[in-house]
Amino acid sequence: MNKRNISQEVVLRRSERVSFLPKHLKDFIVHTARHENPSPSPSTSLNSSSMFYTIQRFIDYSNVSKHHKVFLAAIDFNKEPTTYREAVWDQRWRTAMAEEVRALELNNTWMIEQLPSGKRPIGCKWVYKVKHRADRSIERYKARLVAKGFTQVEGVDYHETFAQVAKLVTVRCLLTVAVAKGWHIHQMDVNNTFLHGDLDEEVYMELPPSFSISRNGNVCRLRKSLYGPRQASRNWFSKFADALRQYGFIQLGADHSLFTFTRSDVFLGVLVRLIGRLIYLTITKKEISYSLHILAQFMQAPRQDHWDAAMWVLRYLKQSPSKGIFLRPPSLKLEAFCYSDWASCLLTRRSVTGYFIMLGGCPISWKMKEQTTVSHSSAKAEY
Repeated sequence: MNKRNISQEVVLRRSERVSFLPKHLKDFIVHTARHENPSPSPSTSLNSSSMFYTIQRFIDYSNVSKHHKVFLAAIDFNKEPTTYREAVWDQRWRTAMAEEVRALELNNTWMIEQLPSGKRPIGCKWVYKVKHRADRSIERYKARLVAKGFTQVEGVDYHETFAQVAKLVTVRCLLTVAVAKGWHIHQMDVNNTFLHGDLDEEVYMELPPSFSISRNGNVCRLRKSLYGPRQASRNWFSKFADALRQYGFIQLGADHSLFTFTRSDVFLGVLVRLIGRLIYLTITKKEISYSLHILAQFMQAPRQDHWDAAMWVLRYLKQSPSKGIFLRPPSLKLEAFCYSDWASCLLTRRSVTGYFIMLGGCPISWKMKEQTTVSHSSAKAEY
Protein backbone atom coordinates (compact mmCIF):
# COMPACT_ATOMS: atom_id res chain seq x y z
CA MET A 1 0.00 0.00 0.00
CA ASN A 2 1.36 3.40 -1.00
CA LYS A 3 1.55 5.97 1.72
CA ARG A 4 0.95 9.62 0.99
CA ASN A 5 3.57 12.13 1.89
CA ILE A 6 2.11 14.03 4.85
CA SER A 7 4.41 16.97 4.12
CA GLN A 8 2.87 17.47 0.68
CA GLU A 9 1.41 20.99 0.36
CA VAL A 10 -2.37 21.09 0.15
CA VAL A 11 -3.65 23.49 -2.55
CA LEU A 12 -6.92 25.22 -1.59
CA ARG A 13 -9.44 25.86 -4.36
CA ARG A 14 -11.39 29.11 -4.41
CA SER A 15 -15.15 28.76 -4.42
CA GLU A 16 -16.78 29.31 -7.79
CA ARG A 17 -20.18 30.15 -6.34
CA VAL A 18 -21.70 33.23 -7.99
CA SER A 19 -22.42 36.10 -5.58
CA PHE A 20 -25.52 38.25 -5.99
CA LEU A 21 -26.39 41.68 -4.64
CA PRO A 22 -28.46 41.35 -1.43
CA LYS A 23 -32.04 42.53 -1.83
CA HIS A 24 -31.85 44.93 1.13
CA LEU A 25 -29.11 46.92 -0.66
CA LYS A 26 -31.20 47.72 -3.73
CA ASP A 27 -32.56 50.87 -2.11
CA PHE A 28 -29.06 52.33 -1.71
CA ILE A 29 -27.00 54.24 -4.26
CA VAL A 30 -23.74 52.48 -5.15
CA HIS A 31 -20.98 54.91 -6.13
CA THR A 32 -19.55 53.02 -9.07
CA ALA A 33 -16.72 55.32 -10.13
CA ARG A 34 -14.26 54.20 -7.46
CA HIS A 35 -12.47 51.46 -9.41
CA GLU A 36 -12.26 50.45 -13.03
CA ASN A 37 -12.57 46.74 -12.36
CA PRO A 38 -13.83 45.99 -8.85
CA SER A 39 -14.51 42.35 -9.71
CA PRO A 40 -12.50 40.06 -7.41
CA SER A 41 -9.34 38.55 -8.77
CA PRO A 42 -8.00 35.13 -7.79
CA SER A 43 -5.51 36.74 -5.42
CA THR A 44 -8.06 38.98 -3.70
CA SER A 45 -10.50 37.76 -1.08
CA LEU A 46 -14.16 38.57 -1.52
CA ASN A 47 -14.28 39.76 2.08
CA SER A 48 -11.12 41.83 1.85
CA SER A 49 -11.10 44.79 4.22
CA SER A 50 -9.28 46.93 1.62
CA MET A 51 -12.52 47.46 -0.33
CA PHE A 52 -13.92 50.97 0.05
CA TYR A 53 -17.45 49.59 -0.23
CA THR A 54 -18.36 46.02 0.61
CA ILE A 55 -20.68 45.72 -2.41
CA GLN A 56 -18.02 46.66 -4.96
CA ARG A 57 -17.65 43.02 -5.99
CA PHE A 58 -21.12 43.20 -7.55
CA ILE A 59 -20.20 46.08 -9.92
CA ASP A 60 -19.16 45.23 -13.46
CA TYR A 61 -17.89 47.68 -16.11
CA SER A 62 -17.60 45.25 -18.98
CA ASN A 63 -20.68 46.60 -20.80
CA VAL A 64 -20.21 50.28 -19.93
CA SER A 65 -18.84 52.61 -22.61
CA LYS A 66 -16.10 55.14 -21.98
CA HIS A 67 -18.53 58.07 -22.16
CA HIS A 68 -20.75 56.49 -19.53
CA LYS A 69 -17.74 55.90 -17.30
CA VAL A 70 -16.91 59.61 -17.53
CA PHE A 71 -20.52 60.41 -16.64
CA LEU A 72 -20.42 58.13 -13.58
CA ALA A 73 -17.12 59.64 -12.49
CA ALA A 74 -18.64 63.14 -12.74
CA ILE A 75 -21.51 62.05 -10.49
CA ASP A 76 -19.16 60.74 -7.82
CA PHE A 77 -16.82 63.72 -8.09
CA ASN A 78 -19.01 65.86 -5.83
CA LYS A 79 -20.07 63.12 -3.45
CA GLU A 80 -20.50 64.32 0.13
CA PRO A 81 -18.26 62.33 2.50
CA THR A 82 -19.76 60.80 5.61
CA THR A 83 -16.61 60.47 7.75
CA TYR A 84 -13.52 62.51 8.44
CA ARG A 85 -11.25 59.74 7.18
CA GLU A 86 -13.02 59.85 3.84
CA ALA A 87 -12.97 63.67 3.57
CA VAL A 88 -9.33 64.17 4.53
CA TRP A 89 -8.19 62.67 1.21
CA ASP A 90 -9.82 65.50 -0.74
CA GLN A 91 -8.17 68.93 -0.82
CA ARG A 92 -11.52 70.67 -1.22
CA TRP A 93 -12.85 69.29 2.06
CA ARG A 94 -9.54 69.90 3.85
CA THR A 95 -9.79 73.55 2.86
CA ALA A 96 -13.42 73.72 4.01
CA MET A 97 -12.53 72.23 7.40
CA ALA A 98 -9.64 74.66 7.83
CA GLU A 99 -11.93 77.61 7.08
CA GLU A 100 -14.52 76.37 9.60
CA VAL A 101 -11.93 75.96 12.36
CA ARG A 102 -10.51 79.41 11.59
CA ALA A 103 -13.98 80.97 11.83
CA LEU A 104 -14.67 79.22 15.14
CA GLU A 105 -11.38 80.39 16.60
CA LEU A 106 -11.94 83.99 15.47
CA ASN A 107 -15.35 83.84 17.14
CA ASN A 108 -13.73 82.67 20.40
CA THR A 109 -15.93 79.60 20.39
CA TRP A 110 -13.60 77.61 22.68
CA MET A 111 -10.43 77.60 24.72
CA ILE A 112 -7.90 74.76 24.78
CA GLU A 113 -7.53 73.56 28.37
CA GLN A 114 -6.66 70.50 30.41
CA LEU A 115 -9.70 68.43 31.32
CA PRO A 116 -10.46 68.94 35.04
CA SER A 117 -10.88 65.89 37.21
CA GLY A 118 -14.45 64.65 37.44
CA LYS A 119 -15.44 66.17 34.08
CA ARG A 120 -16.38 64.20 30.98
CA PRO A 121 -15.99 65.76 27.52
CA ILE A 122 -18.60 65.29 24.82
CA GLY A 123 -17.61 64.11 21.37
CA CYS A 124 -17.78 65.92 18.05
CA LYS A 125 -17.92 65.09 14.36
CA TRP A 126 -17.69 66.78 10.97
CA VAL A 127 -20.75 67.16 8.73
CA TYR A 128 -20.13 67.85 5.04
CA LYS A 129 -22.47 69.51 2.55
CA VAL A 130 -22.07 70.68 -1.06
CA LYS A 131 -23.86 74.01 -1.49
CA HIS A 132 -25.42 74.61 -4.92
CA ARG A 133 -26.69 77.73 -6.65
CA ALA A 134 -30.09 78.04 -8.30
CA ASP A 135 -28.65 76.73 -11.60
CA ARG A 136 -27.24 73.66 -9.75
CA SER A 137 -23.66 74.86 -10.10
CA ILE A 138 -21.47 74.42 -7.04
CA GLU A 139 -21.27 77.45 -4.78
CA ARG A 140 -18.92 76.11 -2.09
CA TYR A 141 -18.01 73.11 0.01
CA LYS A 142 -19.30 73.49 3.55
CA ALA A 143 -17.84 71.60 6.51
CA ARG A 144 -19.58 72.08 9.86
CA LEU A 145 -18.30 70.93 13.24
CA VAL A 146 -21.14 69.45 15.31
CA ALA A 147 -21.03 68.51 18.98
CA LYS A 148 -22.55 65.19 20.04
CA GLY A 149 -25.12 66.66 22.36
CA PHE A 150 -26.93 63.33 22.78
CA THR A 151 -24.18 62.28 25.20
CA GLN A 152 -24.89 65.19 27.56
CA VAL A 153 -26.34 64.42 30.99
CA GLU A 154 -29.17 66.60 32.33
CA GLY A 155 -28.17 68.44 35.49
CA VAL A 156 -24.46 68.01 34.73
CA ASP A 157 -23.85 69.34 31.22
CA TYR A 158 -27.07 71.35 30.89
CA HIS A 159 -30.03 72.42 33.02
CA GLU A 160 -32.70 73.84 30.70
CA THR A 161 -33.53 73.29 27.04
CA PHE A 162 -35.72 75.42 24.83
CA ALA A 163 -36.46 75.44 21.10
CA GLN A 164 -38.21 78.61 19.98
CA VAL A 165 -40.71 77.97 17.20
CA ALA A 166 -43.38 80.44 16.17
CA LYS A 167 -47.00 79.36 16.51
CA LEU A 168 -48.76 78.93 13.19
CA VAL A 169 -51.69 80.95 14.56
CA THR A 170 -49.31 83.86 15.13
CA VAL A 171 -47.89 83.51 11.61
CA ARG A 172 -51.35 83.53 9.98
CA CYS A 173 -52.46 86.48 12.13
CA LEU A 174 -49.34 88.49 11.26
CA LEU A 175 -49.71 87.73 7.53
CA THR A 176 -53.39 88.72 7.61
CA VAL A 177 -52.63 92.06 9.26
CA ALA A 178 -49.73 92.66 6.83
CA VAL A 179 -52.02 92.07 3.83
CA ALA A 180 -54.73 94.35 5.24
CA LYS A 181 -52.27 97.14 6.04
CA GLY A 182 -50.18 96.74 2.89
CA TRP A 183 -46.96 96.15 4.85
CA HIS A 184 -43.74 94.85 3.32
CA ILE A 185 -42.73 91.35 4.42
CA HIS A 186 -39.10 90.25 4.37
CA GLN A 187 -37.77 86.78 5.19
CA MET A 188 -34.14 86.35 6.23
CA ASP A 189 -31.82 83.69 7.58
CA VAL A 190 -29.05 83.98 10.19
CA ASN A 191 -25.76 82.34 9.27
CA ASN A 192 -24.22 80.14 11.98
CA THR A 193 -27.12 80.90 14.28
CA PHE A 194 -26.04 79.00 17.38
CA LEU A 195 -22.49 80.39 17.30
CA HIS A 196 -23.88 83.72 18.54
CA GLY A 197 -25.16 82.23 21.79
CA ASP A 198 -23.06 82.33 24.96
CA LEU A 199 -22.79 79.24 27.14
CA ASP A 200 -23.46 79.63 30.86
CA GLU A 201 -22.64 76.01 31.73
CA GLU A 202 -19.17 74.47 31.91
CA VAL A 203 -19.07 72.25 28.81
CA TYR A 204 -15.98 70.43 27.53
CA MET A 205 -15.64 68.90 24.07
CA GLU A 206 -13.07 66.57 22.60
CA LEU A 207 -10.58 68.06 20.14
CA PRO A 208 -11.79 67.88 16.52
CA PRO A 209 -10.07 65.22 14.37
CA SER A 210 -8.34 67.91 12.29
CA PHE A 211 -6.46 69.41 15.26
CA SER A 212 -2.68 68.97 15.37
CA ILE A 213 -2.45 69.86 19.08
CA SER A 214 -1.31 67.13 21.44
CA ARG A 215 -4.28 65.25 22.88
CA ASN A 216 -2.68 64.45 26.21
CA GLY A 217 -5.56 65.64 28.37
CA ASN A 218 -6.29 68.68 26.16
CA VAL A 219 -9.95 69.45 25.41
CA CYS A 220 -12.00 72.37 24.12
CA ARG A 221 -13.93 74.31 26.74
CA LEU A 222 -16.89 75.76 24.88
CA ARG A 223 -17.53 79.43 25.44
CA LYS A 224 -20.21 79.66 22.76
CA SER A 225 -22.71 77.18 21.42
CA LEU A 226 -22.04 74.82 18.55
CA TYR A 227 -24.65 72.87 16.65
CA GLY A 228 -25.56 69.87 18.74
CA PRO A 229 -25.55 70.79 22.47
CA ARG A 230 -28.92 70.59 24.17
CA GLN A 231 -28.82 74.17 25.44
CA ALA A 232 -27.67 75.74 22.14
CA SER A 233 -31.11 76.87 20.97
CA ARG A 234 -32.07 78.35 24.33
CA ASN A 235 -28.81 80.30 24.71
CA TRP A 236 -29.03 81.75 21.20
CA PHE A 237 -32.65 82.86 21.60
CA SER A 238 -31.87 84.43 24.98
CA LYS A 239 -29.12 86.57 23.45
CA PHE A 240 -31.29 87.43 20.45
CA ALA A 241 -34.21 88.52 22.67
CA ASP A 242 -31.92 90.68 24.84
CA ALA A 243 -30.56 92.42 21.74
CA LEU A 244 -34.05 93.20 20.41
CA ARG A 245 -35.21 94.54 23.77
CA GLN A 246 -32.23 96.90 23.87
CA TYR A 247 -33.41 98.37 20.56
CA GLY A 248 -36.87 99.00 21.99
CA PHE A 249 -38.74 95.91 20.84
CA ILE A 250 -41.48 94.47 23.05
CA GLN A 251 -41.82 90.70 23.44
CA LEU A 252 -45.45 89.53 23.34
CA GLY A 253 -46.70 87.38 26.19
CA ALA A 254 -49.11 85.33 24.04
CA ASP A 255 -46.28 84.18 21.75
CA HIS A 256 -42.70 84.79 22.94
CA SER A 257 -41.36 84.43 19.39
CA LEU A 258 -43.04 87.68 18.23
CA PHE A 259 -41.39 91.07 18.90
CA THR A 260 -42.99 94.41 17.97
CA PHE A 261 -41.58 97.93 17.71
CA THR A 262 -43.76 101.06 17.48
CA ARG A 263 -42.62 104.66 17.13
CA SER A 264 -44.91 107.37 15.68
CA ASP A 265 -46.02 105.98 12.30
CA VAL A 266 -43.38 103.21 12.17
CA PHE A 267 -44.31 99.62 13.07
CA LEU A 268 -41.94 96.64 12.91
CA GLY A 269 -42.75 93.02 13.70
CA VAL A 270 -40.06 90.35 14.07
CA LEU A 271 -41.16 86.72 14.13
CA VAL A 272 -38.45 84.04 14.86
CA ARG A 273 -37.62 80.78 12.20
CA LEU A 274 -39.88 78.21 11.08
CA ILE A 275 -37.87 75.13 10.16
CA GLY A 276 -38.39 73.28 6.91
CA ARG A 277 -39.41 74.30 3.42
CA LEU A 278 -42.74 72.58 2.93
CA ILE A 279 -43.70 73.42 6.52
CA TYR A 280 -44.32 77.00 5.35
CA LEU A 281 -47.09 75.78 3.04
CA THR A 282 -49.03 74.21 5.90
CA ILE A 283 -49.82 77.73 7.10
CA THR A 284 -52.34 78.14 4.29
CA LYS A 285 -52.58 74.58 2.86
CA LYS A 286 -53.65 72.41 5.77
CA GLU A 287 -54.51 69.41 3.56
CA ILE A 288 -50.81 68.47 3.25
CA SER A 289 -50.14 68.60 7.01
CA TYR A 290 -50.65 64.88 7.60
CA SER A 291 -48.43 63.87 4.67
CA LEU A 292 -45.62 66.18 5.77
CA HIS A 293 -45.78 64.98 9.37
CA ILE A 294 -45.42 61.38 8.22
CA LEU A 295 -42.53 62.18 5.87
CA ALA A 296 -40.76 64.20 8.58
CA GLN A 297 -40.33 61.01 10.62
CA PHE A 298 -37.98 59.57 7.97
CA MET A 299 -35.79 62.60 7.22
CA GLN A 300 -32.72 61.05 8.88
CA ALA A 301 -32.82 57.87 6.77
CA PRO A 302 -35.13 58.31 3.76
CA ARG A 303 -35.78 55.43 1.36
CA GLN A 304 -37.07 55.29 -2.20
CA ASP A 305 -40.69 54.99 -1.05
CA HIS A 306 -40.39 58.18 0.99
CA TRP A 307 -38.90 60.04 -1.97
CA ASP A 308 -41.76 58.87 -4.19
CA ALA A 309 -44.29 60.05 -1.60
CA ALA A 310 -42.61 63.47 -1.45
CA MET A 311 -42.82 63.70 -5.25
CA TRP A 312 -46.55 63.00 -5.07
CA VAL A 313 -46.94 65.90 -2.62
CA LEU A 314 -45.11 68.21 -5.02
CA ARG A 315 -47.27 67.03 -7.94
CA TYR A 316 -50.39 67.80 -5.93
CA LEU A 317 -49.13 71.29 -5.09
CA LYS A 318 -48.35 71.98 -8.74
CA GLN A 319 -51.78 70.84 -9.91
CA SER A 320 -53.79 72.64 -7.21
CA PRO A 321 -52.38 76.17 -6.85
CA SER A 322 -55.84 77.65 -6.19
CA LYS A 323 -56.64 75.48 -3.17
CA GLY A 324 -55.89 76.69 0.33
CA ILE A 325 -56.52 79.64 2.63
CA PHE A 326 -56.47 83.03 0.90
CA LEU A 327 -55.55 86.05 3.01
CA ARG A 328 -57.52 88.95 1.49
CA PRO A 329 -59.13 90.66 4.46
CA PRO A 330 -61.32 93.69 3.72
CA SER A 331 -61.05 94.66 7.39
CA LEU A 332 -59.59 93.41 10.66
CA LYS A 333 -62.84 92.36 12.30
CA LEU A 334 -62.32 89.46 14.72
CA GLU A 335 -64.98 86.74 14.74
CA ALA A 336 -65.04 83.56 16.81
CA PHE A 337 -67.36 80.56 16.73
CA CYS A 338 -67.55 77.65 19.15
CA TYR A 339 -69.32 74.31 19.02
CA SER A 340 -69.98 71.47 21.41
CA ASP A 341 -72.10 68.32 21.34
CA TRP A 342 -73.10 65.81 23.94
CA ALA A 343 -71.60 62.32 24.10
CA SER A 344 -70.98 62.03 20.37
CA CYS A 345 -68.22 59.43 20.80
CA LEU A 346 -69.89 56.03 21.01
CA LEU A 347 -66.85 54.38 22.61
CA THR A 348 -65.95 56.82 25.40
CA ARG A 349 -69.27 58.75 25.62
CA ARG A 350 -67.28 61.96 25.71
CA SER A 351 -68.36 65.23 24.19
CA VAL A 352 -66.53 67.09 21.43
CA THR A 353 -65.66 70.78 21.65
CA GLY A 354 -64.45 72.92 18.78
CA TYR A 355 -63.79 76.54 17.90
CA PHE A 356 -63.08 78.57 14.77
CA ILE A 357 -61.57 82.08 14.73
CA MET A 358 -61.44 84.44 11.75
CA LEU A 359 -59.66 87.76 11.32
CA GLY A 360 -61.17 89.88 8.59
CA GLY A 361 -62.95 86.84 7.18
CA CYS A 362 -59.68 84.85 6.99
CA PRO A 363 -59.35 81.74 9.19
CA ILE A 364 -56.39 82.01 11.55
CA SER A 365 -57.10 79.45 14.28
CA TRP A 366 -59.29 76.37 14.70
CA LYS A 367 -59.40 73.26 16.81
CA MET A 368 -61.65 70.32 17.69
CA LYS A 369 -61.01 67.75 20.41
CA GLU A 370 -62.74 65.46 22.87
CA GLN A 371 -63.41 66.76 26.36
CA THR A 372 -61.32 65.28 29.16
CA THR A 373 -64.36 64.31 31.27
CA VAL A 374 -67.72 62.69 30.58
CA SER A 375 -70.60 65.17 30.73
CA HIS A 376 -73.95 64.04 32.16
CA SER A 377 -75.99 66.56 30.19
CA SER A 378 -75.82 68.79 27.12
CA ALA A 379 -75.75 71.90 29.33
CA LYS A 380 -72.68 70.62 31.16
CA ALA A 381 -70.97 69.77 27.87
CA GLU A 382 -71.58 73.29 26.54
CA TYR A 383 -70.52 74.89 29.80
